Amino acid sequence: VITADTVEAAQSLLEDVEARLRVEPVAGASGDAAKLLEMSRGTNYQPAKSSSVTAIACDPFRRSIACNGSLYPDHVVFLGPSCQTITRGEQIENADRVMLIVPDLGVLIRNNASASEMAMIDCLADVLEALPASAEVSYLTASQEYELMNWDAEDIRKKLNQ
Repeated sequence: VITADTVEAAQSLLEDVEARLRVEPVAGASGDAAKLLEMSRGTNYQPAKSSSVTAIACDPFRRSIACNGSLYPDHVVFLGPSCQTITRGEQIENADRVMLIVPDLGVLIRNNASASEMAMIDCLADVLEALPASAEVSYLTASQEYELMNWDAEDIRKKLNQ
């Protein structure tokens, strides 16, 4: 929350805060859209179109952070706990996650992903893109994830989202 005596002063303060918090993003990775497309043929998944989302699977640091736990409540609510990784030869027909990480190739996204789920995927990509390699990461605990996934208010919010 930014407050000041004038609109101009508030704008100046906001710009100062944004400049201080700005982190230079790390370059993305290209993955292999052709292999992902072949892998997803006949399934309910398609390759992610965003290079920053693709980088989640192609950059070992980002992939490790994404797959080792959940960083914030909305991730759990909309995408499930942490991220699911599948290997190139693994069948994806029975996958139940909105997004699947295929190491070094890219990310597959369920065809019927909602706007909120897509926003959470983009949010994860943005967070991981700006996270410096020296960052200490704290994850939600398994009990916190369970509580979020079984919280009545979140169940109502998910139903409203549909």
